[in-house]
Amino acid sequence: MRSCRVQVDRAVGSFLSQMVGGYQNAVSKDQERSGRALVGARLRQLRRERKLTMLTAAEALGVSESKISRLENGHVPIRRQDLLDLLALYGVTDPLQQKVLVSLALGRREPAWWDVSAVPLRDTTLWTYEQTADLIRCYQPALVPELLRSQEYARAAHQATHYPPPPTASTDAHVANLALRQEALFSKDDGTPVLWAAIEEPALWRVLGGDLETHLSQLDALIRATETRSVTIQINPMGSSFVPMTRPFTIYRSAGQPQILAIHGPVGDEIVELPDSETHGRLFEQVVCVACPADDTAEVLLQIRERLSAF
Repeated sequence: MRSCRVQVDRAVGSFLSQMVGGYQNAVSKDQERSGRALVGARLRQLRRERKLTMLTAAEALGVSESKISRLENGHVPIRRQDLLDLLALYGVTDPLQQKVLVSLALGRREPAWWDVSAVPLRDTTLWTYEQTADLIRCYQPALVPELLRSQEYARAAHQATHYPPPPTASTDAHVANLALRQEALFSKDDGTPVLWAAIEEPALWRVLGGDLETHLSQLDALIRATETRSVTIQINPMGSSFVPMTRPFTIYRSAGQPQILAIHGPVGDEIVELPDSETHGRLFEQVVCVACPADDTAEVLLQIRERLSAF
């Protein structure tokens, strides 16, 4: 296992050697103003959700109502401590959610479509770490990883993982957002590795909703993904000597930042800094050590596809 861990460390090191440090990118003045406007809109939404008046917010900060109005409209910069005080007042105590809003308000990162107040703050937080990561490691025991899903498979998965099935509009929004995330993530033109996925083989045999054509198209999409520099896929075979007893999880890593862990569950994602759950980093190392080599993935997928096509 020690030699295997060294191999994993070297692979991660190879990925990280090409990092660009997402959070450290400078933004223009226009982007900074746009970021302030997005943060202001988020603050207005949070205040209204708590049914608080601008006067209550102003008193908490020791400022005038007009100052709160200017902050919510993005007309003036907001100090870090004032932002944290308002977030605490509005019940946003999660440090990762706070950090994502602070980074946007202070111009430490570029504004993005997922920063709009229409996107739940938990999703905004996760997608910010996803899109600024230089390396994403994910483990999926039951389904194709989300970032590798075709639109039709994503639709079927969203329906299959909720009971009763969600409204069509909710599924449509999920699929549309996923397509935007995939496009933003995989359109990077520097050729750096982005996604390293470990998948349990049974997930590749599960035909969601009995729709074989959708599943075969998904396998084709995975085969194409193995041909790109930005994706590494490894499959843990059904006869493997090790199968982690864990929920699906994803680890996001960016230069100069703590690693972020998202544990995916039926009612949402639990997002923490990895040092709080270092076990998952070791689990990923262990499963990729016993999984089939990445060079064999396309052949394994092709064999599964051929056998399913024969049914």
